Amino acid sequence: MKHLLLTIIIFSLCVSSLTAQFDYQLFRPGVQYLYERYSLEPENYHDYPFFIESPIVGMKTDARTCQPLFESFYSSHDCGPGPSFAGYAICQSSDSTIMHMGGSEYFRLQTQDQIGSSWTAGRIGGVVAIGKITSIDTMSFLGLMDTAKTITFHHPETDTLLGPPIIISKNYGLISAAWFGRMEDNRSMPLRGLSNPKVGLQNFTDEEVFDISAGDVFHFTIDDWFSPFARLAVSVTSVEKTESFVKISYTGSRIDSQTFYRNGEMIDTFYLREVNSNWYFGKQILDMLRKQPGESYAPTGGHYHTAHLFRTDGCRELAKRHSVEMKPLGEGRCYLNGSQYDATPSLFFFPGFAGAFGESTFFLPFGRELIYANTAAGECGTPLNIEEILSGLRADESEETIAFQVYPNPGREAVNLTLPETELVDLQLIDPLGRKVFSQAGVRGSLRIDTSKLPAGAFLLLLRKNGRVVGSKRLILR
Repeated sequence: MKHLLLTIIIFSLCVSSLTAQFDYQLFRPGVQYLYERYSLEPENYHDYPFFIESPIVGMKTDARTCQPLFESFYSSHDCGPGPSFAGYAICQSSDSTIMHMGGSEYFRLQTQDQIGSSWTAGRIGGVVAIGKITSIDTMSFLGLMDTAKTITFHHPETDTLLGPPIIISKNYGLISAAWFGRMEDNRSMPLRGLSNPKVGLQNFTDEEVFDISAGDVFHFTIDDWFSPFARLAVSVTSVEKTESFVKISYTGSRIDSQTFYRNGEMIDTFYLREVNSNWYFGKQILDMLRKQPGESYAPTGGHYHTAHLFRTDGCRELAKRHSVEMKPLGEGRCYLNGSQYDATPSLFFFPGFAGAFGESTFFLPFGRELIYANTAAGECGTPLNIEEILSGLRADESEETIAFQVYPNPGREAVNLTLPETELVDLQLIDPLGRKVFSQAGVRGSLRIDTSKLPAGAFLLLLRKNGRVVGSKRLILR
């Protein structure tokens, strides 16, 4: 009985800490909601001009009954007002929520009705939707537990389902969302984080991103067209922070490549150099890091961008991204300039690490990947052994090299090699992390390598003879 009473008291305190106005309110004022949304393939951006490119989108309202969403868009910019999954503006009252989707289209929720209730839920894409409360159950989410209503949407004539159901918690708000402007998408958007109570994923701040100090160690792989197998291992020497900039100085070692030609063949050689430099982040970057995921904004002199969270396979699981630009499409609409062959840069930031991760989709992805960090917050990833990697990649340009051909290059499913018939060599394929992903000893003549299971990026083909590198070629996989 004591345990039950304690649970009730804790639950009551937690609920009372919310700036709630009424039960089953969609979004509590001042609370940030984070929902998971899978992004579309880049080639589809033009078909979805208002799509926010983000696996994690956000929503945060204030205490006003009616308010426009992402007011930074309401200006004379060619793109017009900015969208969100909940529309352009939202009005919340004690018994209903109305989301304005643009033009004459809207979405309305009857949050206080009971099981079996139905109403005209809105007009989306010229189709009228009927909303129904189908169940009221106790549900658990993000370690919390509460009573929640499930609402489904139906065609007014056939009663067929339109889009996924949504779920609204009595005390915490929308815990399973839909992209209300595109109900035909049929994918739910589960709640992944709340700021009050602080559970699940959080929209980390610029203070958290730059929470590093002298002595912290970071290792990267660097992948670009000019130096596809660069490695960087640095130690932070000083951190300077003001309201308008952050400057982080570091020293360390870097492996770089240099290309030369012999007998018409391109040869990559690798060398080690010491680095002593800094990362500098100005006010524009700091302002971006203070945005909520899904919020669009306009840097000085630039088009609108979208801040968002995304997951990564690197040392840190969660990062924040300064999105690709939004370009005017005409008639007050925009699309994200992120097609497969654009060279628009983006910046990635991991909590506890201030390094910007440049990315481009021009021909192939390139940028920096954090693979090891050792800070006051802990250690993650696998450290680089710079000298060992260098010894495995180095080719001596004074030695005789063996010419060979590789095609297609760039490739995807498989590549073909043409080697000398008179020379037996050992073949190795090295990935951007310096790992050997394919090898075969005693090769000569023609060879076909299956690359269908390898990721896109820049790889290195090495020929070895008696342990010495006698030939190398850069291989690009799309």
